[in-house]
Amino acid sequence: MGRQSRRSSSRYAVVVLVVAVVVPVASGIAGVTGAGAVPTKIVGAWNRNATQANWNKYGSAGYPVGVWTMVIKKGGVVDLYTPGGYRPGCVAKQTCAFDFSTSFTFAGARLTVATVPVCATKGAYGWKVSGRSLTLKVIADKQCGPREALFSGVWKRTGR
Repeated sequence: MGRQSRRSSSRYAVVVLVVAVVVPVASGIAGVTGAGAVPTKIVGAWNRNATQANWNKYGSAGYPVGVWTMVIKKGGVVDLYTPGGYRPGCVAKQTCAFDFSTSFTFAGARLTVATVPVCATKGAYGWKVSGRSLTLKVIADKQCGPREALFSGVWKRTGR
């Protein structure tokens, strides 16, 4: 095995490296910068209408009905606003106050929601962004009906 074999091996290594770098970019994973990092396409403000029927479905009657807003930040912190508590641009102007905060951690198409004021456990959800919609589907969160009622469903991107 002379010089020709070493060159072939080097070319093979370069091809493998290029494929390893290009394939994630082409598949949309490029927005994630590391394990647990927040995908850039999910950062921002999202709205969801939580109806009384939705709260009842998860045994969580008594929570505010209407359009909730969650603001997902680059570091994974998520601020939740009760209906009427958020207006586009109010975060930057500091003219609105969130109801509570939690955090998201990511592992591919799975996100973990940290504890919330009414639940000391974590919940696991599948997530998908399509256009201006973010769909969250519960994987495991049976310990916390209110969190499941609030997060499960389709969220629509809103102004920041």
